[in-house]
Amino acid sequence: MSIESDIIDGKVENVVRQIPHLQDDRIGSLFLFAVTFGQEEIATRLLEARSAAIDPRIVEEVFKAAAVHNEAELVRKIIKQCGYKLTKTTMLDAAKMAAVERNIKVIKIIAEEGHLDDYINKEDEENPHLLKIAVDTGDYFFVEKLLELPTMEVDFHHIAYAEKRGQHRMSELLKLFRTKETRKYDMMDAVYDYEKDLVAVGPHMQAELERRKRVLSQSRYRL
Repeated sequence: MSIESDIIDGKVENVVRQIPHLQDDRIGSLFLFAVTFGQEEIATRLLEARSAAIDPRIVEEVFKAAAVHNEAELVRKIIKQCGYKLTKTTMLDAAKMAAVERNIKVIKIIAEEGHLDDYINKEDEENPHLLKIAVDTGDYFFVEKLLELPTMEVDFHHIAYAEKRGQHRMSELLKLFRTKETRKYDMMDAVYDYEKDLVAVGPHMQAELERRKRVLSQSRYRL
């Protein structure tokens, strides 16, 4: 029986026994074959054992497919084993494809483990922001989850987009998020100024600065 038949039948141990004896040029096609037939465990075993032999183009294709099909652990494993074969653009594309399917766990893995801090808010006319894709799903809960990503930014045109799509509740959520973020950064600037002043002045001014700090702390709890 061929290894392809073992993959289709999900015979994990049969496949694993053959992995060390496979030619490098077969690993990539078998990896793609396993994913195509929904054999995530076999795909993972191939990745763990022979990731160096897999062509970057196949890695990118499988990565996007795994993101769309909500195969979160395979997405995580690809980033861990051969993330160096994935461009930031490919990872962002995969996150946006996952967003269409509302696969929030996959998006979080890509954003956090793929280190997309500088890319997560990238958008242009042909590549919409993750939040716009989320608005189009009509899923309020999904938008809430996206806003939990540490580096997610809400701009005014995202709020306007939600309004234009008739998603008024989402628009209010985005507006509230932006307001809180703006106040948070204003507060951080104020605390920084306070600490800078504290270093610069003598002891006779520190009582007044301590009073200012208490006011700032109380305001923070009202955010």
